[in-house]
Amino acid sequence: MITDCPKLRGDLPTHLPTLETIEIERCNQLASSLPTAPSIHKLLIHRSNKVILRKLPTSFGVLEIEDCSSAILFPGDCLPASLYFLSIKNCRNLDFPKQNHPHESLRYLSIDRSCDSLSTLQLDTLPNLYHLVISKCENLECLSASKILQNIVDIDISDRPKFVSFKREGLSAPNLTSLYVFRCLNLNSLPCHANTLLPKLEEVHIYGCPEMETFPEGGMPLA
Repeated sequence: MITDCPKLRGDLPTHLPTLETIEIERCNQLASSLPTAPSIHKLLIHRSNKVILRKLPTSFGVLEIEDCSSAILFPGDCLPASLYFLSIKNCRNLDFPKQNHPHESLRYLSIDRSCDSLSTLQLDTLPNLYHLVISKCENLECLSASKILQNIVDIDISDRPKFVSFKREGLSAPNLTSLYVFRCLNLNSLPCHANTLLPKLEEVHIYGCPEMETFPEGGMPLA
């Protein structure tokens, strides 16, 4: 853990064969590539704007990036293959990777006040996602999914002024149990055919969506 070292500069050590967690917080002068220690499984970067994600460790599963105002790119424009938990908070200049091929490991994704360049989140590339939280992403307009989302169980969407509707054909997520939609000012409808495409949906919370006109075509699930 490296915390509150505002004058620290230079490179981080590179030979760290047994290191499992890297946490860098409030070190805004530290301009260094992350070490590629083979045993790392958790990486936290908070308020450290110059740390470079040039080459990420290959074995880690948890990544949290918070309060980093500088531009951040994922190497190769893709998520690390071993990643199963990703939280991005208050990083508006971070480019969410396009993921040209499915990422099989990711289970939890939270994007909060981040990724201003992201207008569409392609869920087909995250087939094993269980939990999705999207908040205050100014330019995100839609969630795109042309395939069945077999694993996702909850979706939480809030404070998205440009989000208008779910995909026209509906959202096929047979194991989705909860859907939360808060303060999406231009949202006019819920996913179509929820009665058949979302058969296990148990909880729906809608708050602060003044343009909502109708319930889904076909009605809601009976369960």
